[in-house]
Amino acid sequence: MKKQEPVFDFSDLVKVFDSISNHSLFSHIKYTNPVELGILGHGIYLIDMDIPENRKRNMKYGNLYKEDKNGKEITINGNILKLRKLSKEIFRVGGIASGFKDNDYCELIHYEHVSRPNNACLGNHCLIDIKGKIVFESDSSLHYPYYHKGVIVSCNNIYYNLKTGQPFAEGHSSVSSKDFLFLECYSYKKTYPSGVYKIKYETGEFEIFEK
Repeated sequence: MKKQEPVFDFSDLVKVFDSISNHSLFSHIKYTNPVELGILGHGIYLIDMDIPENRKRNMKYGNLYKEDKNGKEITINGNILKLRKLSKEIFRVGGIASGFKDNDYCELIHYEHVSRPNNACLGNHCLIDIKGKIVFESDSSLHYPYYHKGVIVSCNNIYYNLKTGQPFAEGHSSVSSKDFLFLECYSYKKTYPSGVYKIKYETGEFEIFEK
């Protein structure tokens, strides 16, 4: 049987992955997602903690670090970087994590403590900003925030402004354009006015068109 040729070049894929970091760390590695190495973009890194769970179970619990010329020297993929630890907060990369890319927010899983057999912790999905601060966290490990664009995130059909941290609408039917999200809002508890919301991605400002 004739061998089928690949439909795309993996070297091009590596170039795309490399673009989320300021460093060329992947020139000699193929098929590697930099997020799996802890490279999130915007100079933010998730560095593995030195704990048994990471060594024995490969759980990859980590803390956030940021590039700093006066920081600690840490080697990533054979490159020595100077990084400063941002906090003691514990994170892991989730299954849908893709780093910051061109956005100001990145999805991770946040843990109150390292999960152990006698003290389990499932963790909640969250969004961090380019300063490494948590700007949104789900209230349950079963709820997944969906980052739309700009400052808009939704979780469990509730829409939030990431700048204010406040919910402002509820709905599950929406249409996206370049600058706006159009959401049909229907609140069962009448928490938010019903109608079609025209939401500006950049600021979260909106106007309501009544049905």
